This record gives sequence, structure tokens and C-alpha cells, in this order.
Amino acid sequence: MRNEFSRLEFRPRKSLESSPVTSMIDTAKPTWELSDTVIKSLTWSNLSIAVCELLDNLFDKKTLRRSSPKGVICNANPERRPRPRLDPEKMEYIYSEVGKKYGYHKTIRTRINKAVSSKIGTLRTARKREKAAARAAK
Repeated sequence: MRNEFSRLEFRPRKSLESSPVTSMIDTAKPTWELSDTVIKSLTWSNLSIAVCELLDNLFDKKTLRRSSPKGVICNANPERRPRPRLDPEKMEYIYSEVGKKYGYHKTIRTRINKAVSSKIGTLRTARKREKAAARAAK
């Protein structure tokens, strides 16, 4: 069954350059935005690897472990409090950079969010193993 949202596609947000209030806003690049050489050096042969490398460059491990891509309540555990959302500006940056390389098609955001969730899950599992190993060593 199709609904009105099934026809929507990802489109990058309009840049501030086309806005009439651009002269009133400081349009300097954010300090966290990656340089062109870093972007070119990423592994673009696989989407999930590229997303993981972008996450490593934009966020620290602690932030990734305690966050979620969208910050919404999980359907499996609705009584649990949701984890905080990753920075929306940085996530939009990831969507746009990956979209430039892979094209803006319907499922690109879903694929990116799955890769982010996978990376976060891997980091949480690794942290649990480290804690267990530390307890066992005592």
C-alpha cells in the first residue's frame, strides 16, 4: 500500500547563498566541516564504510556510544527513554556528502541511518566487552 510519503525523495537543503538574508548572517564554514582532502581520502567504494569514516571524523567515540541517529523511541522498547540525537547539522552534512557520491535516491537516508546505527551498536558492544575484561582481570 502506497501512501503520500512513498513518493518523497531526499533533496539537499538550499544553501544560504541563495537566501536574501545572507548579508546579515555569518556564512563562514563550520569548524567541524571536513576539508576536501579528507573527503577525497575516505573509502567511497562501500557506503557503510564511508559513513563510518565520516562518523569517526565528525564525532568522538563517547558521543557516538551515548547517542542515536534520530533520537526517537525504539518500537521494541517503548518504555525506555530515547538516547539523545546526534547533531542534526553534522548528520545533514553526512547526508549531503554521501548523496553527492551515491546520488540522491529514495533510500539513501535509510541506508545512512542503518550504517550509523550499526556503527553505534558496534561501539557499544566493544565498550561492554572492555568493561567485562576489566572486571575479569581484577
